[in-house]
Amino acid sequence: MIVWLWDACGPARTGRGITDDRARAVRIAETYLRTGQATVATVEGARLLSGIRTLTTGYQRTGEGWRARCGGSGICWEQFAPARAEAS
Repeated sequence: MIVWLWDACGPARTGRGITDDRARAVRIAETYLRTGQATVATVEGARLLSGIRTLTTGYQRTGEGWRARCGGSGICWEQFAPARAEAS
């Protein structure tokens, strides 16, 4: 199962969360940017991991996501992707 981790950081406040909907994660992160509570936001996909033997759960980041900043022309999102291994 893929989930979306979001965080928004700034001098006024830091927010973090998890949702099953990428668009919802973007909307929430943008709220922090628009209100000036954060200066940068990130939304990243992750796989939900569940432990079979230990009954624990966790998340493995996919490395694929978006980073946003507020600028003069509004909020600008830039996509990032996992680093690719170079061929030898």
